[in-house]
Amino acid sequence: MTLIESIKRRIPWVQEAAPAELLGHPIVRQTTYAANTRERNITPELLVEDRNVAPVISALGGLSGLCFPGFDFVLKPLEEGNEDAVQKKIDLVLPEIARIDSQIGRVGKARAVGTLGLIRRAFLEGYTFRQAILEYATTRDGSWLNFSDIQILPGETFAAMPPSLAGQDRYVADKILPGIVADSQDDVVKFYQSLGMGKTQELDPENVLYIQDNKIPDNTSLIKAIVPSIEAWKEVRYDSMLTMHRVGAPNQVAQLDGREMAALVDANLVGGQNQPTLQSIQEYAEDLVQNQGIDRAQLSLAGMKLQYPTIPIPINPWEADALLRKEIMDYFFHTDVLQVTAQAISATNAPSKELLDNHIVGERETYGQPFEKLWNDWLEWNGFDLKLEFAWWNWAPKDQEAEKKAVRDDLMAGIITINEAREKNGHAPLSEEPDETGKTERELLYEELKARKGGQSQSVPDS
Repeated sequence: MTLIESIKRRIPWVQEAAPAELLGHPIVRQTTYAANTRERNITPELLVEDRNVAPVISALGGLSGLCFPGFDFVLKPLEEGNEDAVQKKIDLVLPEIARIDSQIGRVGKARAVGTLGLIRRAFLEGYTFRQAILEYATTRDGSWLNFSDIQILPGETFAAMPPSLAGQDRYVADKILPGIVADSQDDVVKFYQSLGMGKTQELDPENVLYIQDNKIPDNTSLIKAIVPSIEAWKEVRYDSMLTMHRVGAPNQVAQLDGREMAALVDANLVGGQNQPTLQSIQEYAEDLVQNQGIDRAQLSLAGMKLQYPTIPIPINPWEADALLRKEIMDYFFHTDVLQVTAQAISATNAPSKELLDNHIVGERETYGQPFEKLWNDWLEWNGFDLKLEFAWWNWAPKDQEAEKKAVRDDLMAGIITINEAREKNGHAPLSEEPDETGKTERELLYEELKARKGGQSQSVPDS
């Protein structure tokens, strides 16, 4: 042993580090609950039902349109190199990607929805169940290894764990979709889809694209967390309609005046021969109000008063309806976070839009990047040293007046030339060719500007 080796053995911080191992388990079976914990029976079917109510589907549809308006496939080299050679590869690959993308993507009965359609549906599944399950298959097409199709599988069809796996500590079922089972011994995830009539099919995990929203705890989802508010809104909407029927259009009431009836009897107008009796008048009044309708003529007898009562409402259910609807919409758009942060940021920074931008970027990372990775795997299968990215379209319409003002300010500050300013505003550049008078378009333009300003004008800037 050399002197240096002897010193290393005696000094701890110069010893070679031993290989590290992960000792913890990311997935374990929870057998106990905290005190006073009450598990709610929120099933995948209930999540799908609550996803379809008006405020939720409106929020999710609007948010999906903002997050995923569309994108362009962009290819970049993995390493810097010959630009001509890289461009040739890009020109070869991009048309093939576009061709494949136009043929793949199955969502329910719809086919060929493309990558964008799959992302949008994965977003909907992710908000419902915190996860989305897609299956793809490949085929050899000449020298290409391509996707034959990619389909998204309904999350509610993974609602049951196979009985053969139940009760074993090795298998841990997902808390929302028990058909997604983690094998803690082999450290893999297995997928069991229910086909109805007690039939279950296990998917090949090698052909599954599994997407999880890791911002959400494993035991909940964005819709599951707000199920109480959704159920309350559904109940309040029923109560509101009931109030409209009972209060907005109350039942007509017939009131018989005892003194009037007695006077009619004394005058022998009631109860005599061929005269109506008090019993028959009462029966007529009951029939009148019980079978009331806008298409029925009404006869009010003497001594009978018809009226629509005024019913007081201690609580206006439509106010509760609006409050719950706003709560649901604000929940999905993180309005509370936007409002609190807006108070801490200068209004000139447009904090609400910037934070909504960040929200949209986060959803694109969660549901878009897995598909970017899948397409990059396709590039690797086919031997291309390229990287694919989605260039998402801008979700917000452009403020044209603000853009024009910015162009004018840059032009006046000398940051851009007049031809650059014209290009930004959609105009052709000024021609440098002289006309029959021997003047260029630039000279003519500045002569006109000089005339408008009373003969005073700055020198003509360079193009």
